[in-house]
Amino acid sequence: MIKPVDGGGGLGIWLIEEKSQLSVVVNKLINTVNYGGRGFSGFIVECWLAGDEYSLQGVVHNGVPQALTCCQKVVEQHRDKEGAIGFYESGHVASSAEILPPSFSRMMTFCCETFGYRQGAFHIDFIVVEGVPHFLEMGFRLSGMGVVNLVQEVTGINWAEVSFRLEAGEPLSKLVFAPPRAVGQLRLRQPLQLRAAENWIAEHQQGALLPSLNLPALNVSQRSSLYADLTRHAGILATFRLAANGRDDILAIFKQMTAQSVKVGSDMLCAG
Repeated sequence: MIKPVDGGGGLGIWLIEEKSQLSVVVNKLINTVNYGGRGFSGFIVECWLAGDEYSLQGVVHNGVPQALTCCQKVVEQHRDKEGAIGFYESGHVASSAEILPPSFSRMMTFCCETFGYRQGAFHIDFIVVEGVPHFLEMGFRLSGMGVVNLVQEVTGINWAEVSFRLEAGEPLSKLVFAPPRAVGQLRLRQPLQLRAAENWIAEHQQGALLPSLNLPALNVSQRSSLYADLTRHAGILATFRLAANGRDDILAIFKQMTAQSVKVGSDMLCAG
């Protein structure tokens, strides 16, 4: 795996299957514009781990972390016309983290201590291989992609409000979690995915499709300052939201939707 040290949203993350792909991927990274029109400040190389991806959302107060939700992610792979494999983080299925698996809890505490997080919001991305969590990255902020809303739906806790109160110097009040349930959201980029979701909702009378902004199709240069935003965050046809008692049920349905994928070109700009 090669990825930028200061990217986001999966931008510039590539899986190299064989040596011959290295020069192709390096050329892509050199010519990819980061958010805001700037270049990447550097890249890192990691071993690819085949496992399930998760994230933790929470707050830390006086150096003591408290997880609110644990999300299992839906990550789609796409192969471009040159054969390189990239990734899109398409969905999250959130459940309460009031009680965490011990290995997740240990990792969360270790991460906050290692990176010196003392006060405020955090999220941690990690991948679980054979029951062992492997750290990917950590952010000292609220999560994007609508995850803040998922946290409140699942826990009944306003993550943003709690975080801002901590930043303002207020003490952390006792957090009262809602009864356990799972809520998921899946961003649909392909017409086949959208039709599959529509058919599933009609058949089961569950879930909902939240329409995205009806933006016109755009053709933007790879050197444009908006290239990263448009290729990573535009082109969402709709967001499929579903609630259930358990996370696994939602994940199985979401995987049906993402199986309706097709090969795409060099990016997925306004994919539709």
